[in-house]
Amino acid sequence: MKSWKTTVGGVLAAIGAWASNQGTPWWLYKVGPLLSGIGLVFLGASARDNNVPSEAVKSATTAAERIKGDTQHIQNQPPGK
Repeated sequence: MKSWKTTVGGVLAAIGAWASNQGTPWWLYKVGPLLSGIGLVFLGASARDNNVPSEAVKSATTAAERIKGDTQHIQNQPPGK
């Protein structure tokens, strides 16, 4: 578990989904969608909580360089190939 925030968001969303399908008590059925919504918003907001830009991640940088190199290769080819 790298981030407790994303785990809490996922657990809230899962509990909300479970609660939405319960018939008794009546209030659990009403609170379920609210819990799911809160959990998903929390999950989405904390998905990048490490404050690391994409350029700092090695795989993202490598992919960007590969795309840039492929684009230059395509642009340098003579027309008709």
